[in-house]
Amino acid sequence: AFVEVKLHDLGPNYDFVSARAGIQQFNADFRGFVFVDEQPGLRIFGDLHSDRIEYNAAYFNFLEKNTNSGLNTFHKRGQQVTLGNVYLQDFFFPGYTAEFVGLWNKDDGGLHYDDNGFLTRPAPVGNVINQGGGAILHSLSVGYFGWLGNGHIGRVNLTHAFYEAAGKDTFNPIAGRKVTINAQMAAAELSYDHDWIRYRVSTFYTSGDANPRDGRARGFDSILDLPNFAGGLFSFWNREGIRLTGSAISLTTDGSLIPSLRSSKEEGQSNFVNPGIFIANAGADFDITPKLKGFANFNYLRFERTEALEYILFQYPIRQTIGEDFGVGLEYRPPLSENIVLIGGASALQPGQG
Repeated sequence: AFVEVKLHDLGPNYDFVSARAGIQQFNADFRGFVFVDEQPGLRIFGDLHSDRIEYNAAYFNFLEKNTNSGLNTFHKRGQQVTLGNVYLQDFFFPGYTAEFVGLWNKDDGGLHYDDNGFLTRPAPVGNVINQGGGAILHSLSVGYFGWLGNGHIGRVNLTHAFYEAAGKDTFNPIAGRKVTINAQMAAAELSYDHDWIRYRVSTFYTSGDANPRDGRARGFDSILDLPNFAGGLFSFWNREGIRLTGSAISLTTDGSLIPSLRSSKEEGQSNFVNPGIFIANAGADFDITPKLKGFANFNYLRFERTEALEYILFQYPIRQTIGEDFGVGLEYRPPLSENIVLIGGASALQPGQG
């Protein structure tokens, strides 16, 4: 539900600037690490230098999501995201594209129960109720600054990302106080094509919080991520939302690699007091036929810090090893136009001591 207008042609090589207003899909980076959603907003975009430079400047004012479908409702969320990014093609190397991005997330939260009657804002963990019996509401103001790259250098395919998150949370329920945020995320993937097989290895890291009760929040969290990384939907850890047994929150939400300890991915708030994670990945993609593609994936998963988990669950010690994640899958496109795509797979998680 949007309208788009071309504002100006910038030269004879089809460089332009356009504006789009309304509910629109947007992904802030190559692999969906920080912000992927469909929300009402205003976006200015275009390209320069014969399409070698592409850019976006956007503002989004969020709507609430329906709990069971994940679709937008007509109710305001009380959250705004402002962002700008630029893509530079052939950055130092032909075939390699660099991206620089900045985002600002202002989430005023408020009191919110989901469509099934469960409290999601504030998250029902830690200090939620004040002495008067009401919920302690809190807001976040967080900036994200990222450098990413995607493409190839010679025969080697490369994807990498680094984000720094900084800001404040007026009252984190786990810490039980106002916190300043300083957290990091890093990811890298190398792959090599040999005939009809692509071999790939990758790592994914988010910082964790070593002291959940102090005034510094060091565990990285996204705004609303949907990462196509480390196996994507063929990874058990990525695909499945895993509840944190013994609490009313999730260890990780479906479609996310980050153990963020949120109440809900869409309706909850970002939480920067979390254990963080390290993932080592290996896999292969198989172009079996022009219409049929296969995938095989392996992840080794490990918490960066477990102090936040120990504090919430009143258990000590909690080990860092999450376990090994195995996945296989197939993607079949009956017509090559890709207007029909069939995907199936299986995955399993062998738990470690954590």
